[in-house]
Amino acid sequence: MEESHAYSINTEIDANQTALLSKVNGATITKMSFEEVGEFVLSVLIESTTVNLLIINNPVEEADEDEYPKFEIKSVNDQPQNLEEEVMVKIVEGVEVIRDKITWQNDNLNWDVRSDIAIKIKFKEEQICLIAHDSLAGFIKKEFIKSEDRKEEDLLLDQFWSMKTDLPQSHERERIMV
Repeated sequence: MEESHAYSINTEIDANQTALLSKVNGATITKMSFEEVGEFVLSVLIESTTVNLLIINNPVEEADEDEYPKFEIKSVNDQPQNLEEEVMVKIVEGVEVIRDKITWQNDNLNWDVRSDIAIKIKFKEEQICLIAHDSLAGFIKKEFIKSEDRKEEDLLLDQFWSMKTDLPQSHERERIMV
């Protein structure tokens, strides 16, 4: 009988980065800039009345020798080059981190993964959902969502795990207000 092996993987945003995100909540965003690559972006710069944040997806290699998307959020003073600007004056009504807890099995290998797969910034008229894409390049999928209906959002988010598994044993989604 073959021995089974378990991988426990965690790519959650740490407390310091969550605290930075919370500074945008209630603030007025004056400009969002994106480093665009086709249908994806490599970085997002949020300029607000309280803080300027740079958001990237910095994939990390885990014990199973596979790369997993991981958001990195930092406060910045200087604007990086090569960003497409979108000038806006909008008040942030909420910020959510979307965290998935998922398990799956393949042969005698088991995965237990906790990952912050998306950051959602809510405005009065729309929401922007930044989804960490499973790619070596660290792509982020940027989606503007007009409705509060979670069906559209869940369809986008459910595609996240398609690169890892087609048959999750369990899958829980948590929305964390910051």
